[in-house]
Formats: sequence, C-alpha cells, structure tokens
Amino acid sequence: EALILPTAYNATVEIYEITPDILGIKPTKEEIEKFYQAHKKELVKTLPARVVIYKLNSKEDVKKLYELIKRKEKVNYPIVGVFNETSSAGNYTELVERAFRSQSMAIKKLSSNQFLVAVYIEPRTVELSLEEAKKQIEESLKKEKFMSIALKNAKEIKKAILEGKYKNLLHPKLETDTLFSFMKKYKLSFPQILSIIEGKEKIIDILADGRLYILHIIKLQKIQEINENKKLLFQQIAKAEDYNAKLQEILQYYLRKLNEIISIK
Repeated sequence: EALILPTAYNATVEIYEITPDILGIKPTKEEIEKFYQAHKKELVKTLPARVVIYKLNSKEDVKKLYELIKRKEKVNYPIVGVFNETSSAGNYTELVERAFRSQSMAIKKLSSNQFLVAVYIEPRTVELSLEEAKKQIEESLKKEKFMSIALKNAKEIKKAILEGKYKNLLHPKLETDTLFSFMKKYKLSFPQILSIIEGKEKIIDILADGRLYILHIIKLQKIQEINENKKLLFQQIAKAEDYNAKLQEILQYYLRKLNEIISIK
C-alpha cells in the first residue's frame, strides 16, 4: 500500500509556469559587463579546423610563408579561400583535401609559375566577445536573480497569481494524471503529496529546472480499485525511479499511523 500510494490517486491540476520574464527580471548593462569581466576566460567558443589557401609568386615566398607559420607570426600574403571540412572548395578541392589529410601544408604549382599553398589551421578555443556572450550572460543572471526572488517570495507570487495579477501573462495548462506522475515531473516531496491527499493544501509552489511552478489542485480522486497487474506495474515503476527516499518517508508515515491505532486499542 505504501509503495503504490502516489499512484492510487488521480489529480486534475491547473499548472502555472513562472519564468524570469513574467516577473520582469532583466539584468542591467552594468551587471552584464561586470559578469563578463569576471568570467570571460570561461566564456569561450571552439573554432573548427580549417584550411587557408594563399597565392604566392615564387618559391622564396613559399619558404617565407612556411617560416612565418612555423614561428606563428602574422601572414600578409593574399588569401584566395578559407575552407572547413564540410564546405565546398570547388577548384581547390584536391588541394584542400591534401592539407586536411596531412594536417600540414599542401602546395600546387600553377602554369604561371605561381604557387597555391593550402595551410592547415588546427581547431582552437577563443574567448567570446562581450557581444557574443551577452545573451548567455543575460540568461545566467536572469536565472540567478529569479531563483533568489522565487525562494524568498513564492507565497506572495502564489497569492498574486490567485488574485489575477498575472492573468494577461500566464496561461495555465490543465493536466490530469496520477500523483506519482506529478511527483516525478515536478519533484514533489512526500509531505507535499500527503498534504494534497489529506486536503490540507490545494496550492503547491515548486522550484524546479530554473522555473517556479504553481500547482492548483482542482480535483483529487482515489482510484477505487487497482487490479494486481497494475499494482505490480506501479511497484516496478516505483523501484525503477529515484524513489527510495520518498518511499522511506511513506513507510514511516504508515508506521506512525499503525502505532496510533495500536495506542488507541
């Protein structure tokens, strides 16, 4: 009975999902810049391997190019194309493929006595610019602020929702399922499940996955009869889930109830 308790009830629940945008949380320009300066070494992107093709006039230029690349110095020779492994290289395909295979240089002499030199550039990690990192930083700061505000003000937010303060921004969805499904999806604790079953609480606030969820229990109905096959299925589901901690709470609850009955007798 303890094991299948949350599966023994069906609930119809009105669900409000509160996001940072609904609460009007928006980091300032100064906050974004401060975060960027503090974390820019962590805000990076990986540039994929690529091949750069230079057009050179002589063997001496080829040697100079080789020395510049070896010393990792700036190259000022004219570039005729830059290609990654998936881009179409057209007339340069054979040269580009050779450079990628060797992960080095590939050289082709032209009829004009000029040279095409394909240079392999290995993948590298570079810091994002502030502009590139702005959206990522904004989302991180919004989530951080939201979690802090939601933790402190969940009751007030819940009250405001019920009073219709956010009615133009919120569009609640209606779901009907077992309490077990709601427990799994919204990480309900056993005390919350128990308060729902006992009718003590019809409005639950849950912080999960960077969101604040308000669950308004519209209807709760005990399943009158669960056949043995379903009981077995529910038991298997329960054992397969991260359910042990909650199960311990449920068993303790039943033991307390049993002790109360024994005491009364």
